[in-house]
Amino acid sequence: MKTEYMKFDSRSKEAFNTAQLGAVLARGQEYLLPLRFDSNGADVLAYNPATNGTRAIQVKSRATIDAKYRGRNLWIAFPHWVSANQQDWYVVPHDTLTKLWDGRSPSAIGPQHAGTPPKKLLDALADFRVGSVALG
Repeated sequence: MKTEYMKFDSRSKEAFNTAQLGAVLARGQEYLLPLRFDSNGADVLAYNPATNGTRAIQVKSRATIDAKYRGRNLWIAFPHWVSANQQDWYVVPHDTLTKLWDGRSPSAIGPQHAGTPPKKLLDALADFRVGSVALG
């Protein structure tokens, strides 16, 4: 599946990733509300009716941090391809992801991304792993 995914254009990847994230979050009774436009950095809102909580989420195709997202109470959602047919999904507050990434404050660095995050980072993000999707 990853081979086919890599052939998608950027809009198709964003739609695919949003659908996969929605499937994973729905298992935990959290539902995505797509936004028609990027609102304060968010692509979607995740709503949990049990807690009446809402999270503003930027959906990415890879782990990403960027100073433009600093201080916005924005969550970053991204898949980690465990194999060609499985994605693990992470949803992490941006500023937390930045600190775990390299220990510096979000304003100290420019944009960074990793298609395959280092094992040390994935281990630190264990509490933010929201589930897996088997593809194929």
